Amino acid sequence: NTVSILVKLNKPAAKLTASDTIIPAGGSVTLTCSVSGSDGWKFDLLRRESVDHTGQFIRNNDPNGVFIITVEGVYSCRGGRGDPVFYTETSNKVTIWKTGESSVNKPAAKLTASDTIIPAGGSVTLTCSVSGSDGWKFDLLRRQSVDHKDQFIRTNEPDGVFIISDEGVYSCRGGRGDPVFYTETSIKVIINEIGEFSFCQLVPVLSVSPSWLNPGASVTLSCEGLEHQPAGWRFFWYKAVPDPSLPGTSGTEQNFTINGPTHTAGFVCRAGRGEPVNYTDYSEPKFIWSAVTVSSPVSSSFLVMLIVGIVLIILMILMILLVLLWRCRRSKDKHTDKNVLTKPKKRTIKKVVDS
Repeated sequence: NTVSILVKLNKPAAKLTASDTIIPAGGSVTLTCSVSGSDGWKFDLLRRESVDHTGQFIRNNDPNGVFIITVEGVYSCRGGRGDPVFYTETSNKVTIWKTGESSVNKPAAKLTASDTIIPAGGSVTLTCSVSGSDGWKFDLLRRQSVDHKDQFIRTNEPDGVFIISDEGVYSCRGGRGDPVFYTETSIKVIINEIGEFSFCQLVPVLSVSPSWLNPGASVTLSCEGLEHQPAGWRFFWYKAVPDPSLPGTSGTEQNFTINGPTHTAGFVCRAGRGEPVNYTDYSEPKFIWSAVTVSSPVSSSFLVMLIVGIVLIILMILMILLVLLWRCRRSKDKHTDKNVLTKPKKRTIKKVVDS
């Protein structure tokens, strides 16, 4: 019998390191590819323009694995030796940026908040970070409201942790190198002080589906626009017209379903969190339009009586008009007959001529 023995070798992996991840103006960065534990390798360098592109070999068979580059991109490498060539696993990817505001692969900072509501006499912790790389120092920006301009209130913070006690609209950025290379500014985070009338309140967005409905159909209200804020919101639903509120319509669900609305109506929503409750502003009103209005039995009876009354009034008016018309014609006929009776008859007088 023939016995087959399969020997599976642990394929080594190459490792790529960089002297820096930022190419200074007019300068370069050194990349080093290596395979630990063995010698005799030759190295290939791969580059892609971004993580979404396919890697292209830009250097091959380099015996020392040292590559000097001046172009930004996402780099990786591999080692090969023997004949036929045995290749290692492709190395880790290293992203290299070029200094300057117009860098294609410019990273973005991320700002997170321990909470978006500052309790009475308390504070909130903001953390700025850049994923995938180290060595950054962070700047914190604040504006009093979304209509104002950003102002730097903290700079060159090495750990990116900021404790704040003033409400406002916050963002951050990271910077490193000399000259300094800056990340994109982070998304904005709105921080409110406790209380209902905060000057930079959040304004949710209300959507209704469907906006046109037939009698008996259901409509869903959605209070949105708080996706980038921490959890823990309760949502409150109100009728804009004709009633000021929907009794019992609050809860942690972002959606609210109204079963079988029968009248055209407008709705608004708002959200609140914390204790005491800090509310957002009211959303803009949205309307649902009913194609047919279905009334209650009482209003239906009233409507029928109203229609019958209007019909009776119209009939009475028509009868009165007919009587008046008849009397008018009768009076005219009598006047004509009287004129005929009183008019003198014309006599014919014959003149006798004597002969």
